[in-house]
Amino acid sequence: MKTSSSEYENSKMNAYIHITNYCVQKGHKNFSKFEEGNEVSFKDFQNFLNISKQDIKVKDIYRKMCEIVQIVFKSV
Repeated sequence: MKTSSSEYENSKMNAYIHITNYCVQKGHKNFSKFEEGNEVSFKDFQNFLNISKQDIKVKDIYRKMCEIVQIVFKSV
């Protein structure tokens, strides 16, 4: 899973926050500061959620993302 080099802020339109594409992120001074190559595995992300006491499962997030992608393609 790709991550950004800056902390998420809804109020700012900043490519380094909202676009996790490697080509965009590699130009930021914080690239690879938090995760090597700005990537985290699904397993590590699930561990983070567990430690953060979030009652969220990565598999549920992934399933919902797939549903949204299908809806988007059907709408086009």
